[in-house]
Amino acid sequence: FGGDYYKSSWFYYSLFSDFVKNQFAKALDGSTQNFVSLNMLRSFKLQVPKDKKVIKKICDILSSVDNLIEKTETLIAKYQSIKQGMMHDLFTRGVDANGQLRPPVDEAPELYKESELGWIPKGWDITLLEKCTSFLITYGIVQAGPHIERGIPYIRTGDMAGDHLLRETMLCTSNSIANSYKRSEVRTGEIVCAIRATVGKVLLIPPELNGANLTQGTARISPKDNINNIFLLWLLRSHLIQKEFQLSIKGTTFSEITLENLRKIRLCLPKNEKEQDFIANSLNSNERMIEREKRYLSKLLNIKTALMQDLLTGKVRVKPDKPEDTKS
Repeated sequence: FGGDYYKSSWFYYSLFSDFVKNQFAKALDGSTQNFVSLNMLRSFKLQVPKDKKVIKKICDILSSVDNLIEKTETLIAKYQSIKQGMMHDLFTRGVDANGQLRPPVDEAPELYKESELGWIPKGWDITLLEKCTSFLITYGIVQAGPHIERGIPYIRTGDMAGDHLLRETMLCTSNSIANSYKRSEVRTGEIVCAIRATVGKVLLIPPELNGANLTQGTARISPKDNINNIFLLWLLRSHLIQKEFQLSIKGTTFSEITLENLRKIRLCLPKNEKEQDFIANSLNSNERMIEREKRYLSKLLNIKTALMQDLLTGKVRVKPDKPEDTKS
C-alpha cells in the first residue's frame, strides 16, 4: 500500500472536498471565531474507499494534476523573470537598427549620453509625459450617481486590480453625467492610469470600453500619433518610471499623485518609431506567453476542482489498476 503516503495524501485532498468544507461551514455557523478547535477537527468525518487500491489510484490522479500545476507555475515565474530582465535592458539600452540590444554603457560608452534619468542611448530623449499626449491628462467623473443598467461604464481604481479591464465588473453612469465629462471619455488603445491607491498602475483600454469614462481616481493618457501606445504602456510599467511615480506621490495614509505631477513624469523615449515598435512587440510577445500559461493554469485548477468533487465523493467510480498495468 506504500506505507502511510497514500493515507496522508487522501487526508490532504479530502480537506479541500465539499464534504469536509460543509463540515467546516457548519462548525463555524453562528460563531464569531474563524477557526475550529483541534478536537472539533478530529470529529470531522471523511469519505474513504474501502479498497486501498482505489485510494492509491485517486491520489495518483490528483497528484499528477498537482505536478502539472506546479510545472506551469514554475514556467510562469520563469517568463515573468525574463520579462523583468527584458524591460530593464530594453528601456536602458534600447535596440539597434538590426533589433539587437546595444552593448551596455560600460562596454560602449560612445553609444550613450548622460541624462536626468541616468545613462540613455544617444538616439533617445528625456521628455515629460504631457508632451507625449494628444489631449490634456485629466481625471473623470466626480459624482457618478447610482448605477444605471446599460449606462456608460466608468473606470475606478478598483477596476484596475487585474491585468486587464473587464467591462462586466464595472458600474455605469447616465448618459447625461458622462456627457458632462467628455474630456475623460476614453478610446480604444488609450491608457488609463491610477492616480489614487495603486498609484502608477496602468492598463490599456480594450475595444469593448471605447467611449467609457473615468472617476477622480483614474486619469486618461492619450498617446500622440508618433508614440507607440504599447511602448508607452510598458515604459510606464518599467522600474525606472515607477520610481518616478513613487517620488511624486503625496500622502502617507492615502497615496495619490496630483494631475500636475502626473503630467510632469519624466520619460526616456527613442526618437526612432521603429525602435519603439520593436520594443513594444518584444514585450507583448513575452506577455502573450505568460497569459497563455496562466490560461492553462486556470484550466488545470478547474480540472483539479472537478476531479476532487467527482473522485473524493464517489460520484465517479474509479477502478484500481490491474496488476499487469502497474508493471514497468
